[in-house]
Amino acid sequence: MPAFTYPLAWIAAVTLPTLAAIYFLRHRFRQQQVSSLLLWQMHQESREGGRRVEKPQWPLVFFLELIILALLVLAATGPRWQVPHTTRPLIVVLDDSQSMLAGPEGERPRDLALEKLREIARDRSFRSFQLIAAGNTPRLLGDKVRHLKELETQFEKWTCQSPAAKLNGALGLARAIGHQDADLLVLTDEAPARPPSMGRLRWVSLGQPRINFAFINAARTVHGTEDRVLLEIANPSASAGTNTLLLTAGTNVLHRQTFTLQTNRTRRLTLPLPAETSGLKATLGPDALTGDNQVHLLPPHRPQVRVRISIENEELNQLVADSLEATKLRAPNNNPPELVIHQSDSVPAGKGVWGLRWLPAPKKPERYTGPFVMDANHPLTRGLSLPGIVWGGHPGATNTPGYRPVITAGNTPLLTHRPEPDGRQQVTLRY
Repeated sequence: MPAFTYPLAWIAAVTLPTLAAIYFLRHRFRQQQVSSLLLWQMHQESREGGRRVEKPQWPLVFFLELIILALLVLAATGPRWQVPHTTRPLIVVLDDSQSMLAGPEGERPRDLALEKLREIARDRSFRSFQLIAAGNTPRLLGDKVRHLKELETQFEKWTCQSPAAKLNGALGLARAIGHQDADLLVLTDEAPARPPSMGRLRWVSLGQPRINFAFINAARTVHGTEDRVLLEIANPSASAGTNTLLLTAGTNVLHRQTFTLQTNRTRRLTLPLPAETSGLKATLGPDALTGDNQVHLLPPHRPQVRVRISIENEELNQLVADSLEATKLRAPNNNPPELVIHQSDSVPAGKGVWGLRWLPAPKKPERYTGPFVMDANHPLTRGLSLPGIVWGGHPGATNTPGYRPVITAGNTPLLTHRPEPDGRQQVTLRY
């Protein structure tokens, strides 16, 4: 069946019956020269006696004009005939990002894209069809098919769950598959960076501007004895909007906040959270896209350390054990140990074992209240603050050879360390 490039040009076909009417009326009442009107009355009477069919006499110029007008109408409509050996394959690149699900049911870009694909497949014949989903990496949704009904079975594999759509990569795959012989169709919700060149590539953008807020970053980390929650919310829409953030743990509402964001702006929120809090749920209010409005943050993993306490003084031994228990970072068993707290002069044996040597208190300790000097590059001082601390130490203490100071009170070392070649460290704590 032929297709027409300009169907509205069929309006010009009204000229064909108009031309026939003009010639019919013109030649029906032709002037004739007669020598006398003597017999005119008798001619009138003969005609009134009955009807007679008179064949119109069409001149040759009428048929020539009719043919010329018909050819002009056909040329204006632009008929196109497609035969099987001249049709091409159609490779369709589908935007697989979540933004294709934005909007109400039936008006989402994905729904409009499927309807557009069905329309194109009905209006034109193709040798075969093949679908490519453009996500972070392009993927084929199935084999080549010849009919639209076979193609529709692959639509359910187009899930639109990718965080981004790399359309250029998918187009590269489509050109490689098509071998420069296929027509390419891109169905997306965004306009191309630059208009595609005239050829076998057709780009159809079906997106509409809508307000959408999204979580772009979320984390729950260990912060001392508590947890810390970081949330980052963006408004990538073309206009400003207002939304509400809700943080819940089970049925308990922990935080609620309503805020306004301008276009292409982000908002960061940091909140402390008790470590014993179970799963945390952060939710944004309804907007165009629901897939980026919710995050679940589970409790962070707190690695536990196998600690062996080798301190002879029972009171001090129990004090250290209670302190470690309060941190909830000590593993239930201590074999093989990862950290040995001791008071001996020898280094703990074992591969990868750290040692903390607790020096005994001097007979006359000196009280140090600061200022304390700390090595900020050492992990033991990370996040450490010592306001109001009274630290007892030996007034004449000096650095042990091979040890580096971590915390000092003036020139007096209070905490020193010695790194080992295998990565472990030996730390000395002065009472």
